[in-house]
Amino acid sequence: MKWLIVFSLLCFSGCMQDGLPGQNGEQGNQGSMGEQGIQGPMSPAGTNGTDAYPIYMVKLCPNDNSQFPEYAQAYYNPTTQQYEIYKVIWRVKNGKTQAYLTLVIPGTYSNTGGNGCTYTVNADGSIT
Repeated sequence: MKWLIVFSLLCFSGCMQDGLPGQNGEQGNQGSMGEQGIQGPMSPAGTNGTDAYPIYMVKLCPNDNSQFPEYAQAYYNPTTQQYEIYKVIWRVKNGKTQAYLTLVIPGTYSNTGGNGCTYTVNADGSIT
């Protein structure tokens, strides 16, 4: 009998192994809504904004009376205190058509619409 007790104690203390994990249980019910939180502190008052600078649409070739005359956008740059001219450029690259808005640096350009128009973008943003 002593051996049985000693053997049992040895088995229970060192012979036991964990079994395989069981399956997960079913999803429980949704819990109830929590209590309303406390009101947060008031933020300081903001300052009023400033008026935006206007954007002008500029017809690049004033004598172009075609169905789709070329236009650009004139944006005021407050740092330089001058207008900058931006226009949409279309191109095909690697078989894909791309269009993007880009800054037109001062210089002389030709319209690609087939009307023979040439225009100059001046450093102050004017077009002649």
